[in-house]
Amino acid sequence: MRIRPGETYEEWAKRVQMYEHGVALQRIAEGADVDTVLESMSKRLMEKLLHPMYKMIQDSHITKSVEDSRKSYEENYLKRYGPKADHVFDDLVQTGQLHDSEHKSGT
Repeated sequence: MRIRPGETYEEWAKRVQMYEHGVALQRIAEGADVDTVLESMSKRLMEKLLHPMYKMIQDSHITKSVEDSRKSYEENYLKRYGPKADHVFDDLVQTGQLHDSEHKSGT
């Protein structure tokens, strides 16, 4: 079921929901097990409602190169704040708050 031109996602989702409810009610009226019908309906609804999102993600393109991203990260974060976690373990060992053997033994 495709989105009609000018139709919002919410309008389309409501139309899909009404269609799937109709199919489920018809299957129940034909004698199908209610739990099986509801399970099937919920799976179909989730797949249909998530499909446009997956399609947008799949069609999106990364416009930034890895090198540009690294440069931006260094300029905006590392130069301002520096790497905080890299020195924490060494500082604790040097100050005697943590013995190197404790870390190696997993305690």
